[in-house]
Amino acid sequence: MISTDDALRDFVLRPPGPREVAAFDDPEPTDVGGREAPILRVIGPGRFERGYLTRLSGLSAELEMARERERRQLDDLRTGKAALEVSQRVERGCQRRIDRLEDRVEERTQALLESERQHKRLILALGVLQGENAVLRSKLEREIGRGSARAPALGSGAATEKNSGARSPLWRRIFSAGR
Repeated sequence: MISTDDALRDFVLRPPGPREVAAFDDPEPTDVGGREAPILRVIGPGRFERGYLTRLSGLSAELEMARERERRQLDDLRTGKAALEVSQRVERGCQRRIDRLEDRVEERTQALLESERQHKRLILALGVLQGENAVLRSKLEREIGRGSARAPALGSGAATEKNSGARSPLWRRIFSAGR
């Protein structure tokens, strides 16, 4: 027989008496000692067992929730790693694109600087030509002023000078520098 002591709260098993031993040995409970042997009943769990089972089911539910949480965290970790890898690839691609664009900008800047240098050289040459033209004009005016009979006609002199291939030293420097 099982009994509980409220002070100890432990289960104590008492040795079975003669009537209980006979009930276990005899498949058909009959009269033992002049009395009918009680039919044994299976009784469900008691208060302590129910508390224990409740605690076990609560712990198993917590364990299942912890496993589910761990699965979600692993999925989030995998997703985060994949996103990080994609962002790193995008960053590398963007950096390469930026490098190519910077190279293009550098080439165009160099071309622009070279064009500006050429422009300045042309402006300088034009200024020199204007100065030479002013000197020639003043010489021409002096020649015209000395005597109109000795001065060659403007049209015939220019044509003969072009045809003769004679050029001023400035023109020779400009056209020979490019060769």
